[in-house]
Amino acid sequence: MQLENEIPPHESTIKEIAIRSQEIVESAVKTYPLIDFRDWENVDLIIYYFETGRADDMKEALQLVDRQRQTDQITRAIAMASAAICSTINSSIARLGSALAESFSVLSRQMAQQHAEMMYQMERQAETQGEMFEAQNRELRGLREQAAAEMSMQVSAQAMNQALLEKISVSSKHLAEQMDRQMREVHGLY
Repeated sequence: MQLENEIPPHESTIKEIAIRSQEIVESAVKTYPLIDFRDWENVDLIIYYFETGRADDMKEALQLVDRQRQTDQITRAIAMASAAICSTINSSIARLGSALAESFSVLSRQMAQQHAEMMYQMERQAETQGEMFEAQNRELRGLREQAAAEMSMQVSAQAMNQALLEKISVSSKHLAEQMDRQMREVHGLY
């Protein structure tokens, strides 16, 4: 709203400047008929070529201006191409870095998972081996106890067999005498 209020007072000044500019341009075109209106933007460069002796006439100066324009266009094109190439390289490197980071992250997670699985399997295997070792120890203790019991029974059986063999080898007359004596002495029967 404030700008709209300021436009009318300046509108006349703007029109005056435009009229004076047009007059200056027309005057310059009349004064320097050798320079085309389209070449006025390069007037400083044309004057430079004449002052430094690089051009002897207007045609040569305009040719130098055209070469300078072409050089400037090529320079701008190279700068734009360089910027585009740099941008492409930067974005490619950024994508590559992102892809590598993601790949390393996936690989790290897989390795961590495999490590956890291996540790779990090793723990289970150790537990299983411990249980098997304990079971084997129990079985060995049982076998030892059984062997000791069997040995004890064999010793007892051997002792009994030995006693029986000794008894068998004693003559029946001797047994009868022993029996007779036992009856008399112990029981007082005869």
